[in-house]
Amino acid sequence: WGLEQEQAIGRNFFELNYPDALAKKLQRQIQQVVDSKVSVRDETPYTSPKGKTGHYEYIFSPVLSADGTVEVVAGSTRDITERTRLSVDLRKERAILAAIFEQAPAFICTLAGPDHVYELANERYYEIIGRRDIIGKTVRQALPEVEGQGFFELLDNVYRTGETFSGDQLPALLDRKGDGTLEQRFMNLVYRALRDLDGNVSGIFVHGVDVTDLVRAKENERAAKNEAEAANRAKDRFLAVLSHELRTPLSPVVMTIPAIEVDPDLPLKFREDLAMVRRNVDLEVRLIDDLLDLSRVIIGKLRLQMQPVRLHELLHHVIHGDMTDTPDKQLRIFEELRAGDDALFADPARLQQVFWNLLRNAAKFTPEGGRIDIRTWNADDTGDLFVEFKDTGVGIPPAMLGRIFDAFEQGEIGTTRQFGGLGLGLAIAKAVVEMHGGAIAAASEGTNRGATFTVRLPVRSAKTSTVDLAPPVQDMPQTPTPSHILLVEDHPDTARTMARLLEISGFKVKTAGTVESALQVAGAGTFDIIVSDIGLPDATGYELMEQIRDLYGIPGIALSGYGMEDDVRKSRESGFVEHVVKPVNIAQLELVIRRIIAESI
Repeated sequence: WGLEQEQAIGRNFFELNYPDALAKKLQRQIQQVVDSKVSVRDETPYTSPKGKTGHYEYIFSPVLSADGTVEVVAGSTRDITERTRLSVDLRKERAILAAIFEQAPAFICTLAGPDHVYELANERYYEIIGRRDIIGKTVRQALPEVEGQGFFELLDNVYRTGETFSGDQLPALLDRKGDGTLEQRFMNLVYRALRDLDGNVSGIFVHGVDVTDLVRAKENERAAKNEAEAANRAKDRFLAVLSHELRTPLSPVVMTIPAIEVDPDLPLKFREDLAMVRRNVDLEVRLIDDLLDLSRVIIGKLRLQMQPVRLHELLHHVIHGDMTDTPDKQLRIFEELRAGDDALFADPARLQQVFWNLLRNAAKFTPEGGRIDIRTWNADDTGDLFVEFKDTGVGIPPAMLGRIFDAFEQGEIGTTRQFGGLGLGLAIAKAVVEMHGGAIAAASEGTNRGATFTVRLPVRSAKTSTVDLAPPVQDMPQTPTPSHILLVEDHPDTARTMARLLEISGFKVKTAGTVESALQVAGAGTFDIIVSDIGLPDATGYELMEQIRDLYGIPGIALSGYGMEDDVRKSRESGFVEHVVKPVNIAQLELVIRRIIAESI
């Protein structure tokens, strides 16, 4: 107690300056021993006169005289400070563990013995199974609806082997409402064996997480993705069908106009009207082509045919090419082609399409008498090529610059009404330039202050493309005439116009409108080539070509308003040598026909 012997002998607890409460307690306990002749054991915190604070255990025991009365009360004390501290720490740890156990986001329980009797379960576990009266019951008694779902067998195996089981997103049907209605939940589960002091399995620790919301979110995400992909496929198919339906009636118009234009007897006033018709038909064809190109860009099926080209040659064809589909505004075009190295490894047709779109765009948005400057130069550090188209047109509002290359983007509604178009040219141009490893940017100081479009392209030395080179351009082959053509087309106007124009070019043409009639005509004559539409009333042109190829070995050209990569692939697989997309340019078709016939001779 922190006292010297001489300080204590002959004094009571009050005289020793014990705290009053403690002194009274000790005096009372001594009197209790005297009265009852029974020992008293207790403990108390105490700070000694020397300032030592601790926790002490003490005992007061009676010492009896010969006559049985209490002669002396003997007291002994020991310091239990460390034991008390450990006990307090242990209680604190247990409280913390209990809080963690109860508040854990995971559901937890312990099962005892081979029958898996519930010993402990936390609140989350009760929430998952939807009931609380489980402690002391086996899992089979507490969860009868789980029988046959495999969980009881897993517990049996863990108890028997001592091996831990772990499984993710396991489905479980639970009667959580207690009304017999089974609800499906998904869980990540761990069953771990508990062992006694001898190392034998005595129970199982169950730990799990309810991942139902995550699983359903993923299912919804997959469903949304599948729905989006289906929508994309439907959109692509719609664009293809739209293209076909728009191209088919355009074919006889596109073929007829050039034939009429060369007629020397055509009056001048009709010639001007015909030029207007051709200009608008060409615009319609280009809009259809833009729709298909955009669809190819979106699904990643736009392909490049790369070859060495000269940038300035491409620009020359664009600047001095056909601009008949844009109004004649007497625009001034200035060239400043300063690039010393204009060699590129590129798809010339696609790159020319980019420049044509940029020039046509500038011409469309530049007023009467405006100016367009076209410049080229090489970067000082990399040698990359830069092409700039700068106009004095309506400009681009600052809010529009960030989305000027988005598909179907033309700014305000009034812009679309005034200048027309679908707003696809710049989106396609951006995709093509980036596929070449370059970049395109737009700049403008605002409305009515003009616009500048800049294209950066890597020079030929920087090429890394592995795509096939485009085949070299060939002159029209000279073939013996007359060559015999079987033309299969169910659109009467197209069939009649195409047959007449091919006959003017020196071919002998027989026509058919169905697969059945085409096979009859093919069997009754000798033909050098078959030109067939794909969409026929009684079957497809693919099926016709397969039979023609097997029966007669005649080469074929497919005609179709469908021009996607899958359509071309199907044509090749069925035996067609070429796939020509409507509307048909009769001069190009004649070139293809003569080349195929020449190669087959």
